Amino acid sequence: MTDRLNSYFYDIESLTNAFTLSCYRPDDERVDIYYLVDDPGLTGQDSIPFKKMAAGEIRAKNQNFRGDIYYLNLHEQTANERLAQAFGLSDARYVNDPEAKSSFPAAFRPTCDTDPDYSPEKAPYFFWLQFHQLRPDHAGLLLHPHLVAKCQRGQRPVSPNHR
Repeated sequence: MTDRLNSYFYDIESLTNAFTLSCYRPDDERVDIYYLVDDPGLTGQDSIPFKKMAAGEIRAKNQNFRGDIYYLNLHEQTANERLAQAFGLSDARYVNDPEAKSSFPAAFRPTCDTDPDYSPEKAPYFFWLQFHQLRPDHAGLLLHPHLVAKCQRGQRPVSPNHR
């Protein structure tokens, strides 16, 4: 029996020019904001005023929150790796088999409750905070790491016009 639940609360927004995933981790008292946007004003050094404004809004709406807010630009490899480690990434036929081969690093394999060393205190439990949609934004979360991997391998990513 566990004394606590290692929970992650997350919300995804997907627009034509922006993809964001915000993840609140109460045990760590942190918010990770992953983003992939087309506007250079939101990705480079010019994004500091936007980040300050966003942090101010988060703190104003959640007055009991005293933790840290991290911004992770998905144009950067390290942000993609952190996202893969946080949510898990595998293309193994049987993801729940720790010995199954995946083209992604073993560090990205999601923790499964069938793993021999599984512990509910260590494995994250995800709570989706978006109740107003039927999951269209999850397609972006599922597709993004595969497209990144294809580009890194020199392959052409699948596009909506791909035949």
